[in-house]
Amino acid sequence: MKYLCLALLVVALVPVAALASPSGLNNIPTADTCTPSVLVLQAYSNFGSDMKTSYTAGAKYGAAKGLEVGVDYQFAPDGSTGPINLQVKQAWWPGDAQTGYCLGLAGITGDWSEHHVFPYGVVSHKFNALDRGHIGYAPQQDAQQFFVGYDHQFESALLRADYVRNDDADSSMYSLGALVPTKWGAVEGWVTRVDAAGDNTVFTLKLDYAIDFTKSE
Repeated sequence: MKYLCLALLVVALVPVAALASPSGLNNIPTADTCTPSVLVLQAYSNFGSDMKTSYTAGAKYGAAKGLEVGVDYQFAPDGSTGPINLQVKQAWWPGDAQTGYCLGLAGITGDWSEHHVFPYGVVSHKFNALDRGHIGYAPQQDAQQFFVGYDHQFESALLRADYVRNDDADSSMYSLGALVPTKWGAVEGWVTRVDAAGDNTVFTLKLDYAIDFTKSE
C-alpha cells in the first residue's frame, strides 16, 4: 500500500520554546498517546502580527500501548533552521479507570546552546463521556510551567481550551480551539493569547495525516 506524504505548511515562531509536539490539546500535553502502530504525520502554520515566518513538519508514532515517540523540524525561508527536536511520553490508564497519568520529555535535541529539555507530568480525568480535564507541571530550566486544560466532544468536533503559566518568564498563554476528524486524520485550529512583551495573539492551523500500519498486514 502506498502512503501519501503530508505537505509542509507555513509556520511563524510562537514566543515559547520550540518543542516536538506530543499528543495533547492546543498548547499542552495530555495523557493521550498515539494508538500502537499508528504513525501521524503533522504540519502546521502559526501566524500573527510581528512574527517571523518559518516552517515546521513532524511525526509521532505509537510505539506500544501508552508509549509515544515523535520528532519535529523547523526551517525558515531565509535558509536558517532549527534543530531536530525529539519527544517521548509514557501514559498509564489503569484498567477502566477514568484518570490517566503521563510522564514525558520534549525538546530533546543536540543543540543545547539555546534549548533545554522539557520534562513534564500530566494527570487527565474523564468527567463523563464528553468532558475531560487535564492538569500538569513542567520543571523546565528557566521556563517552569504550570498548565491546565479542558476538552468537550461535540458530534463533529472536539472543543479544546488550555492555559499555561510560565513563572520564570512571568507570562501566560490562553488558548481556545477545535479538532475536526477527517477520513485521513484531522484538522486542528486554535487561537492563543500570549500575555508577555507585545501581548501577542497567535493563530494556528495544523494538519494530521494518520497511517495505520496494522491495516497493511
